Amino acid sequence: YKSTYLNGNTDHGGTKALLNTFRFDKIIDYKNIKSNGYESRYGLRDKDLFELAKKEIENNQSSKTPFALFLSTTDTHPPNGIYDDRMQSFISDQNSELEFMIASVDYMIGDFISFLNKKDILENTIIYIFPDHLMMGDPSMFENTGERGLYLITNAKEEKLSINSSDELYQIDLPKIILNGAEIKHNLKFFTDYITGNKNTFIKNNVVSI
Repeated sequence: YKSTYLNGNTDHGGTKALLNTFRFDKIIDYKNIKSNGYESRYGLRDKDLFELAKKEIENNQSSKTPFALFLSTTDTHPPNGIYDDRMQSFISDQNSELEFMIASVDYMIGDFISFLNKKDILENTIIYIFPDHLMMGDPSMFENTGERGLYLITNAKEEKLSINSSDELYQIDLPKIILNGAEIKHNLKFFTDYITGNKNTFIKNNVVSI
């Protein structure tokens, strides 16, 4: 699989070093893309990342190359999101700039999946959507909306994931879930496989060592 990672700025948080360690084939961020004047303090904007992702997929499709593409968004970053006025023609006014950008990224994801469908790629592609953490800062926008929690959305067949939809999942489960759901054969054993009993208890008891 040709592996590509797209992010506004992969120097942030040591991401680029991690990607090089994992031998990613291609890294796309603000340093190797011509500026269009819309960059934020986090580099490339989400709208541009999704457009670049479409081009990468078209290139992979023309060369018939199996691919794994990772796209990390930043425009919904707290505390207020990073407003992109280019989305005004797609998204109606919201209560705050953060909510506007949440709606914008939701729109971009839907548009991207529609693109995959039109290109006849979706039927042979597994998609995973997940956040890296809960929203930080003022939680008032979530009043009376129910319990907050992380989530995993995928079109992978549940029986292939080696989990049940009712299972409590952890971030350490993601590598195994991604490979299994994509039906990639491997002989890897992950950290999560070595934990017996309650994973939450294990993590809390060993957080310093981890």
